[in-house]
Order: sequence, then C-alpha cells, then structure tokens
Amino acid sequence: MIECETTIDSKVQKEILKNSLITSLVFLIVGVLGTVAYLVLATIFDNSWLDILLIFAFFFGFGLIFYITLNKTVKTAEQTSYTNKYQFNEEELTIISLKDGQEISSATSKYGLFEKIKETKNLILIYPTKTATYPILKSNLTEQDLTEIRKLLKLNTQENK
Repeated sequence: MIECETTIDSKVQKEILKNSLITSLVFLIVGVLGTVAYLVLATIFDNSWLDILLIFAFFFGFGLIFYITLNKTVKTAEQTSYTNKYQFNEEELTIISLKDGQEISSATSKYGLFEKIKETKNLILIYPTKTATYPILKSNLTEQDLTEIRKLLKLNTQENK
C-alpha cells in the first residue's frame, strides 16, 4: 500500500484551474478589444451594421464573470485548506479528506470507475466525475511511489474500461 497526502491550497487550486483561467482571460481580452473597436468605429461611421460588434460585449461579460468566479474559488481554497490523504491498494483507492486534522469524509473506489486521470508537471489529477478532481502533489512522492501509482492508475483503469 502506498500512502500520500496533498493539501488543497490556493497553489494547487490555481494549477487545477489554469486552463480555465487562461480561457477566461482570452474571453476578457477579446471582449474588451471588440467593444472598444465598436465604440471607436460607431463614433466615426454611421452604419447600423457595426452593431453586430456588440456581440463582443457578451465575450467581455462572460470572461469577467468566469474570471471572478474562478478567482473566488482560489481564494476560498486559501481560506479553507483541506488535506486529502490517499491510500493506493492493488485494486482500489481510498481518499480521506481532513480539515484541521479531523476526518470530514472518505471514499473508496476501484480504479476503473474514474472518469479521467490526467498528469501535469506538478500534479496527478484523478477525476471521479467530469467536474470533480482529486489532486495528488507529485513532490510529496518518491520516484518509486510515483512510478507505482502510475502503474496502478493506468493498468487498472484500462482493464476496466
């Protein structure tokens, strides 16, 4: 059995949400540029076709709301730090969530039931559903444990799908 812990703090949360944060910034930038282009062109030209550029206001609004929501999630992780304790067995993974050292929840699942498993530079992300994730900080693992966890996750996930 391999055991490890990961504290879900703002650093881990930012890495989990990195792609979403980038997407929200792209929407914001495109929305601002398009809205500014509309305002400039509408003052110079008197053409009703320019009103189609108002669609960029939607991009701006969506990007702004998305960015604020994601940053709120990161700030919440900063204030309410949880720790996940992972126990890897041959056939299943047990995850125990702790807050202030007290167990608040636990879950056990066979490897093949996970929706997706993804590896980044610093994390292994285990998705039990499409929207939830259990992050494992790779720096908390030895190279041998990391190799064994990869084997358990890949072999058992592929066998059961």
